[in-house]
Amino acid sequence: MSSSVLGETNFRSSSSMLSSFFSNENYALKAYPQHAIMTMVGSIIFHTFLVFVFYGMSSVLSSTFRSMTFPKKINWVSRLVSNVHAIISFGGALWAIIMTAECYKRWDVVASCFDYEAGYLTLQYTIGYFTYDLVFMLLFYKELGGIGLVLHHFFGIVGWGLILSYENFSFFALLFTLTEATTPFVNQRWFLYESGMKDKPIYSVFGFLLWLSWSLVRMPLVPFTFMYIMYNWEDLAKAPFAVPFVCIFNYILITALNTYWYYLISKGLLSVLFGKKKTATSTMEKKDQ
Repeated sequence: MSSSVLGETNFRSSSSMLSSFFSNENYALKAYPQHAIMTMVGSIIFHTFLVFVFYGMSSVLSSTFRSMTFPKKINWVSRLVSNVHAIISFGGALWAIIMTAECYKRWDVVASCFDYEAGYLTLQYTIGYFTYDLVFMLLFYKELGGIGLVLHHFFGIVGWGLILSYENFSFFALLFTLTEATTPFVNQRWFLYESGMKDKPIYSVFGFLLWLSWSLVRMPLVPFTFMYIMYNWEDLAKAPFAVPFVCIFNYILITALNTYWYYLISKGLLSVLFGKKKTATSTMEKKDQ
């Protein structure tokens, strides 16, 4: 057999394996319609534009921002942009789930719940944000990066992108999009810390709100999503291998990150509560002496 024929055979074999990984007789990858591409590109442009807007506004309005080093300024602006995405994506996901409750309440993993445009637009918008933020993170990796966040964004783009192409499995994506509800609390606590307000009561209040939001939103998703995957396992097994692979990988990755972050948040909250109590007790003992 000639080398050219052998090479062509290997290429076809590789293409076939790649195709079977992403497609089968039940689900085939579809090209994104033009309006979906425009929405994703528009999201990238929108968030990039916000970087310059927030940088300019913060330079004028915040003395704390003006005194920061450039890397810290980048972190500040990045968090403001992420707040905007968190509010829009959480609102869109919640609205889509509520308005298509008849579809989602069946827990049907293969249900096509894209009849209501809000869910479709929310996923497109989020893919655009993840793309912008991943590039921004890589450009300023020392200040913004971390392998966990890079993997989170990369597999978010891949997973949400596959869901948009199949036009199925949308509940899984929208469910995790709801976790953006905790993002503003994370960012606000960072802003307070950088503004020298760590010893102020408001810092402790936001620390508690951060812990509470994590307890009510992110952590319950760990058992709920596991039950959802198990309940729909037969349907997931019929999908192209990429679907269960991405679902399970994202579940493990996000669960690991959320659990680790929750541990750190809880540890910080306990240190604030019991640390203050211990300090107050020590002060009283000194006065008694």
